[in-house]
Amino acid sequence: MVFMIGYLIGATLVSYALLRFWEFVFKGLSTRTSVRLAASTFLAYVSATTLAAFGMADGGPPAYAAAALSYAIPAVVAGLIEAVRLNQETAKIPKPKDNDQ
Repeated sequence: MVFMIGYLIGATLVSYALLRFWEFVFKGLSTRTSVRLAASTFLAYVSATTLAAFGMADGGPPAYAAAALSYAIPAVVAGLIEAVRLNQETAKIPKPKDNDQ
């Protein structure tokens, strides 16, 4: 059971690193952070699944099913962490003052 905690933490870190990579790639393409976050989270999940599938292959065909199940929850957790971070980042931006005097 203890190894699962380490596995989930490691998979979440990998998913988050890939999410930030895809977010950097999409930074110039979209100004809507929600669309960019959703696309980055999905592509981080696909990237992590593909890398893990080839890593789990052990000389045989890639194990996509096992990798997809292994990285589903960590990818969602990474997306939630990034959503909270973006929400806090946008809350710090001061709103323009209304000068109707």
